[in-house]
Amino acid sequence: TIENRSSVPATFDIQRTDTDIVCPFVFSPTRGTVTPDGNVKVNIKYKPESTGAQYSSTFALTTVGGNSIPFHCFGTAVGPTVSLSAKSLDFGDVDLEAPNTTLDKFIVLKNKSSIEVSYAFVGCEPGNAFSVEPYAGTLGPNKMVNVKVSFAPTAPLNYFRRLYVLAKHSDKALHLDVLGTGFTAKMRPAPFSLKQVRYYQLRLHYGLGRITPDEIDKLMEGHEKGTEPADEDEAAAREALLAALEGASLDDAAADKLLRTAAASERLGSTIARPGQSAPNATSTSRSVTPALPRGAEPLTNVLPADERLNLPYTLEEDVLRFSYTALGETKTVVVRNHTSTKATATWVLPRREAQSPWSIEPLSADVPAFGQTTFRLRVQNPTQNGTFGHLLECFVHHKAMRSFRLVSERTFTPAQCLALRCLCTHRVSENAATPQAKVPTHVAFPACHIDDAA
Repeated sequence: TIENRSSVPATFDIQRTDTDIVCPFVFSPTRGTVTPDGNVKVNIKYKPESTGAQYSSTFALTTVGGNSIPFHCFGTAVGPTVSLSAKSLDFGDVDLEAPNTTLDKFIVLKNKSSIEVSYAFVGCEPGNAFSVEPYAGTLGPNKMVNVKVSFAPTAPLNYFRRLYVLAKHSDKALHLDVLGTGFTAKMRPAPFSLKQVRYYQLRLHYGLGRITPDEIDKLMEGHEKGTEPADEDEAAAREALLAALEGASLDDAAADKLLRTAAASERLGSTIARPGQSAPNATSTSRSVTPALPRGAEPLTNVLPADERLNLPYTLEEDVLRFSYTALGETKTVVVRNHTSTKATATWVLPRREAQSPWSIEPLSADVPAFGQTTFRLRVQNPTQNGTFGHLLECFVHHKAMRSFRLVSERTFTPAQCLALRCLCTHRVSENAATPQAKVPTHVAFPACHIDDAA
């Protein structure tokens, strides 16, 4: 409210005085006249362009007589809130020789906001080991939807995936851990639960992602016998392994908290966080620490493919393969690398026959030597779609010893790692067909901001 306490009319004008690129504050009116001893109400509309950002703009109210009153507007954008009814789904064991090898479970995705929210699941396309229906959609204010999660194993091995749920305008991603085991009469992998998954995830965060079952046994035997570590590396590995074992034995809430603490330790380069310890502090040169996220939520950066900093045991040489419509029937190679000291087995999951998938890969399963690599041949042919199409192919890689429950113990268990290969193909389209066109900026310019503020 602008008040005129004088006995003459006052003409005012509101102008922005800073030079930031983005200004989400809109005034109405921006100029006018205030009668003597009167007032005028000015509406300020706040329209932020992205969530998680902090906006600050400076303005000045000037009058014809030369009076100038500076003022500031501050604002923060908060995204919508969505939640899942479960953080994990355990499908148990599935007999691959049974008539029906597909299991379904349901979860509820709820929009707790007063605005409409669009959502999408990441990494669960039709035909994969784990699929979701509906995998994308829109939720009205304070509405919910039942989501069917299906598990369709095609090979006898332990399956584990972390599926992510993205919500439009949200600055964090929800995750859903899904796991299950396929078995046959000739090959029976060890049953596993979320406890073993957490144990593996903690080992991963503590820098033991490439440790083998034999190496785990050796470290634990040394600890149980009370022998001195051979060097500092062995001492650190033993400490990390014990911390992972302790963390895996905690209840769900405490284990999740420890995993978030371990992730913070990794980002900050801190020491190992043991159960009962608080989150690590940043180094003296750090100005801020990434805030803790609620249970079941992760930063959006975690949705992107992981890099070498996690010491992943297996990797793909390329995670995207592109085919041209002029090269249908062409074969391209896919290389799976093993960064551990023991032999591994890589098994590909292709969309089922009823999906009429144009993708084929040979061989479907093969061993990968220790510290070596294996080459697979991928081919696309006879596509049923017009235009650009693609699929996210899954390759599950596990230690050779994981093929049988007789060769693994609870402390040496390691779930199969899923390597995702994005396959894209552009096929010839008719003259009347419409194809999507996407454009992205070539650069991003950030506005100036104060220290410790966000832009």
